[in-house]
Amino acid sequence: MCNENEHQNRARMIRHQNGFVVVWQDKRYLGDGDTDIYGQFINLDGTYRWYENGYDICGDEYNQNAPDVTIDNHGNIWVVWQDSRWVGTPRWRDIYLQKISQRADENGRPDILLQDQEGNPIIDGIPVCSAINEQVNPQIVHDGQNGMWVVWEDFRSGIYSDVYTTHLNSEGIPFEGWAENGNVVGDAYHK
Repeated sequence: MCNENEHQNRARMIRHQNGFVVVWQDKRYLGDGDTDIYGQFINLDGTYRWYENGYDICGDEYNQNAPDVTIDNHGNIWVVWQDSRWVGTPRWRDIYLQKISQRADENGRPDILLQDQEGNPIIDGIPVCSAINEQVNPQIVHDGQNGMWVVWEDFRSGIYSDVYTTHLNSEGIPFEGWAENGNVVGDAYHK
């Protein structure tokens, strides 16, 4: 599936109605020192639907790590990861999201389904949580209807982590009643 140079690891795989989707963190461009998020759609017959050696889901500067993946009712692919594009600022690491189509053009490039207000695809994802300090280890699951649940470890309150979650609609926006940077679900006292 991927035999590029250097490191490819932390792979996650999910069953799709038309095959399987695998996402991983990838350090193929060792010269820049960054880790990116890649993915591949494997058809039921074992062939690859996307680019040879994977599609670059997020290749923004600095490191993108710890991807997770799920599928919605329409067969679209949702990927979350922790993202260090704001390293050196109070934000440090955030949680980002991308939504892509299972379909691909003749070159193996899938459609990006998250769009800006002008209808342009949003390359390299959108923030799920951009609170101060670090947010790490995201996980995503389809809610069985038209949304996604995302959960992560969050260090916004200091050196100890809490657990935060959010419930997103089909555009990646929190449903009514959910805070912009998620709601705390586990903030027990730290000793």
